[in-house]
Amino acid sequence: MKKLLTGISLLAAGLISLPASAIAIPSTLTQVQKTFSGNDCSGYFGQGFGACEIFFGDDRNDPDRIKISPVIVKYDLDNNKTEVNTSLFPSFDGIEISYDLVTQDWTYTPGENNPGIRYVAAKGGNKFNLIWYVDSDTVGNTCANAFSLDCLNLAQAVEQGSWTVPENKGLSHLTFYDSVPPRLVSEPGTIGLLALSMLGLGLARRRTARQS
Repeated sequence: MKKLLTGISLLAAGLISLPASAIAIPSTLTQVQKTFSGNDCSGYFGQGFGACEIFFGDDRNDPDRIKISPVIVKYDLDNNKTEVNTSLFPSFDGIEISYDLVTQDWTYTPGENNPGIRYVAAKGGNKFNLIWYVDSDTVGNTCANAFSLDCLNLAQAVEQGSWTVPENKGLSHLTFYDSVPPRLVSEPGTIGLLALSMLGLGLARRRTARQS
């Protein structure tokens, strides 16, 4: 009963949404979503498709931001164009994902060396929804604030899902993001200090070995 009430509370808060589609998402997973103003690529998550990646931090210029998932592919319905991040995923060509604009479902059939999918962005009007799936047993405790590092880290790699568009606007584009572990973006100064520390440790060990 407590788990059901938690799910109802999250749904009322707009942090999760139930799939309005024919695709059956496993009952062990719950869809989580967060609505943002503007665009995902060429907007909140980067300027230009090649620089688009999901991160956690104050903004894309934050040197301490945590990079979570680079973009795989963007299906631009407005311009009838598909963009693929071939520099990171040379084996992916875009036909691996199919989507139904009526039921708002998508299905992924990965090939060899293709990436996994953890996040999907659905853009419509002046907003977009970022959507991901987490274990149903943990969503209530961890995802009360959907766009938190803990909740983002719970995102599961899935091969099917559904989407909603903010304010019931027409779908402008769908963007899919890779399943890679979070990684810190180190500043050049931090990298230099780490290198000097390693060098100093090596010299100290060599001096100790000579004395002995």
